[in-house]
Amino acid sequence: MWLDAYVTDFLSRARSKGFVVPDTTFRQAMDNPRNQVNYSADFDVGGEALAYALMVLAREGAVAIADLRYYADVKGQAFSTSLAAAQLGSALAFYGDPTRADAMFALAARKLAEATGAETRLWRSDYGSARRDAAGVLTLAVEAGSKAVDQVALAERIAGQQKGRTRSTQEAMWSLLAANALIEDPNMQGMTVNGTPATGPLVRVLQDEVGLQPSEIRNRTGQGQTDTLTTFGVPTEPETAGGNGYAIERAISPGTYHQPAASVDDMYRPQFCARTEPGRVPVKE
Repeated sequence: MWLDAYVTDFLSRARSKGFVVPDTTFRQAMDNPRNQVNYSADFDVGGEALAYALMVLAREGAVAIADLRYYADVKGQAFSTSLAAAQLGSALAFYGDPTRADAMFALAARKLAEATGAETRLWRSDYGSARRDAAGVLTLAVEAGSKAVDQVALAERIAGQQKGRTRSTQEAMWSLLAANALIEDPNMQGMTVNGTPATGPLVRVLQDEVGLQPSEIRNRTGQGQTDTLTTFGVPTEPETAGGNGYAIERAISPGTYHQPAASVDDMYRPQFCARTEPGRVPVKE
C-alpha cells in the first residue's frame, strides 16, 4: 500500500500544479489505495501505509471524513511514526477540520522530539528515517498552515542534519518538498533584498565576478527565518583522498594490461545485447 500511495501522491501533486496526467492513468492509480484502505485491517501499532493512503485520497476528496475522524480520535496514538501522524493531520486539513489536524501535527512533533537518538533499524517498511520523517512533517505542516509544529526550529534541525552526509532518495525528496513549501508559504512574505520587497521565491544565484556588489537581505516578517548559502565551483587544490566506510587502494605496477570488453544486455530480453572489442591499457611511471 505504501508504494501505491507514494506513486499516487506524485501524480496528484503533478495534477495540482497543472501537469497533464491522463485521466485513465490517474483513476487507476487512485483505485489502488482506495481499495486497500477499504479492506485495511485494524491495528494497534503501525499504520504508516494507511496514513499515507488516507492523505492522498483526502487531497482528491475521495475518502469519508468520518473515517479520518475515527482514526484521529480512536487510533491517533497507534500511528507509529511522526510522518504517519502528520499525514493524517494533512488529510484532516484537506477536509477543513483544523482542530483534529493540529492535534495530529502536535502528536507528530512530540514523536519527532522523542526520536533524537541514533536509529536502531537499518530498514523500514515505509523506506523512511528520522531525517525523512522530519522533512515530511515540516512539509505537510507548512502546506496545511498548521502552527502546531515549530516550523523554524524544525527547518533548522533538518538543515543541521544535512551537513556532511549523503541523503537517501526519500530524505532528498521530502527535503525538496519542505523547501518548496516554505518558499510558497504566504506567511514568509516580508523579506527585502537591497531595500526592495522580495517577490516570488527568495532564491538568488550570484556569480563570482569582479566588481560584484554585496546583497543586503532584511527580515521584516517579525519571526525568525533561516537563510541558506550554498557555494560551488572548481577547487583550487585537488581534493585529498578519503571516504566514509570505504577506501580505494591503487596497486598497479607499470606495464600493459588487458582491458575486458564492455557489454550491455536487456535484463528482461537478454537476446538483445551488445559488446565492444577488448583492448590493452598501458600504465607508465
